[in-house]
Amino acid sequence: MHRLNQSSYFKDAYFLHELRGVKGQTHHDTFDPAQREAALDHALEFLDQDRIEVNDWKVDVAIGIWSPDSILQWRTSGHHAVLKHVLPSLSDEKLSALLKSSSRTKIDASCQLTDFSGCRVIPGSDGKTDHILYVQKYTSDKNLTYQLHEGIYRRRGASELLPASIDRLMGDLHRIGETFIKACGGEVDENELGDGVESVCRLEVRIPLRYALSKLLYVPQNIITRVICKLPIVTWW
Repeated sequence: MHRLNQSSYFKDAYFLHELRGVKGQTHHDTFDPAQREAALDHALEFLDQDRIEVNDWKVDVAIGIWSPDSILQWRTSGHHAVLKHVLPSLSDEKLSALLKSSSRTKIDASCQLTDFSGCRVIPGSDGKTDHILYVQKYTSDKNLTYQLHEGIYRRRGASELLPASIDRLMGDLHRIGETFIKACGGEVDENELGDGVESVCRLEVRIPLRYALSKLLYVPQNIITRVICKLPIVTWW
């Protein structure tokens, strides 16, 4: 850092380190304070706690809602109720305005079904009282086709229908079909039977690190029954 600061171009540079492959390593009972603290310690064990300024750090806290052998989907009509839970200080009028703001709220429809959707919300100054910097709702069924790099689930162009490339396209479609057959618990061949892929509803909030043990501890049952729809696996896939 001393050498970098000697250059006007690199002065005040900083390094960013990204940890990947750690999702799901801190499962715990949200109602157990000891488990919550142990999970947070495990997530941050790579840090030298004596050398960080807690007020400068942010953390994403998530809660998953699951039902065995089922697909769960967020209802679009339930976004207001969920935001009211994580942003209790806001009035209904402010929450409605936040949801209608195209610059602060993005609605993510599931499979182009507008009745089912997640959302990404940046409350800005409206989240200051509740210490909420970002809210995200999504479902885990997207994991089946989600890819960081270009693969068989990429957007297709008309040129792939030409004779030189259509065989490859048909091969990709066959692999996609097998994936979805397995996802609904179907049999691809006599030696392989799909287990069926469930879907979990996840709610995440980004908050200052100092509030990590006190935010998003649960979602009340009366809210869950209003904002989530339960579907059979085979019906969804």
